[in-house]
Amino acid sequence: HAKRWQQELQPDGYRLDALTHVPAGFIRSLAGALGSGVELLGEIYDGRAHVLSERWKETGLKSAFDFPSHFALLNSICDEQPMQALASVLALDRLYQRPEDLLIFVDNHDLPRVLSRCGNDQLRAHLALSVLFALRGTPVITYGTESGLAGKGEPENRADMVFDAKHPTFAHLQSLVAQRATYPLLASGRTEVLHVDADHLQLLRYDTDGALLVAINKGLNGQSIEPKRLPLGLSFQTPDQRVQVAGQSVAVVELAVNNRQTFSEWLSARQT
Repeated sequence: HAKRWQQELQPDGYRLDALTHVPAGFIRSLAGALGSGVELLGEIYDGRAHVLSERWKETGLKSAFDFPSHFALLNSICDEQPMQALASVLALDRLYQRPEDLLIFVDNHDLPRVLSRCGNDQLRAHLALSVLFALRGTPVITYGTESGLAGKGEPENRADMVFDAKHPTFAHLQSLVAQRATYPLLASGRTEVLHVDADHLQLLRYDTDGALLVAINKGLNGQSIEPKRLPLGLSFQTPDQRVQVAGQSVAVVELAVNNRQTFSEWLSARQT
């Protein structure tokens, strides 16, 4: 059937549903039959990182939906759980061969819309989206999120599309897409937790060429941060070595590599 659709429509790819219930051998056979030019996105609906890692590896798919980060992100931002909930999941990226190939999301057609999940608090929903776009992987946005569609469950969360380019979330998503394009490390860089407490999370996003600091503040008040755990060889590009993070916001700061040899030694230690 998939090959017939391939002949008739030449789709770019397929979303493979409910892979926790499909034999891994069949998925590998399907991928082989369709060829390497077809994108296969796998839904492995499980909030445990080790289960996602094992199942993703078994199926051999390039991309899978990241349910562990989904649940942790919303629990931290939309609920009252501390930011440690998200930090602990991100620290498990070591379980994945390529965490940058994960598909990250705040909602989908089976789950409450992010606006409803955040108690119809638009600022919280915007913060959840800001955090999403600061994580590794590919952000997946459900239709209508940019127009403020809400809905806690079916059929409301699958309501008809509304086109509203004047909605505040539309402009917010535009700014996040632009930021993502400005800093490619947000998509492909590795992740290290520098600091976490109940309301704040600092992430280092890095590769062999450079690094970014991602500072997440879900508290209502602004924060002036001076990271004390930056790897040797990295520093802020500003003279005062501090960054201001407004309340309920995410700051992305490009770091300077002031000692290439020391930074390379730090990278080498992370790869062993």
